[in-house]
Amino acid sequence: MKPNIASADGVDVEQVEIQHLVVGVGVIGLAVAAEHSRRRQEVVVLETGSRIGGGISSRSNKVIRSRIYYRSDSLKRRSCVEGRRLLYDYYAERGVSNWKCGKLAIATDDRD
Repeated sequence: MKPNIASADGVDVEQVEIQHLVVGVGVIGLAVAAEHSRRRQEVVVLETGSRIGGGISSRSNKVIRSRIYYRSDSLKRRSCVEGRRLLYDYYAERGVSNWKCGKLAIATDDRD
């Protein structure tokens, strides 16, 4: 038998063990939860909002991030490059329309 633990408001809650916990049901949270589910892994998703995708994901500007702002040896840059490739592959496999508009970067001083 698992012990009960008291929450901050003094209410007893049951302690449970889970394999994966995802906090937030935005785009990333749902993608992570879906991947665990596809792998037949137990996943629990928590959300404080009243609806799916109602937080930061609902205010996204829908831009696929460029790598130009990050150091060439950084994880963030590698993640942008790999994520962009995976996203465009996903779109192509499912026939999702998208617009690759590109970006023009202009140097403003010698360091750039």
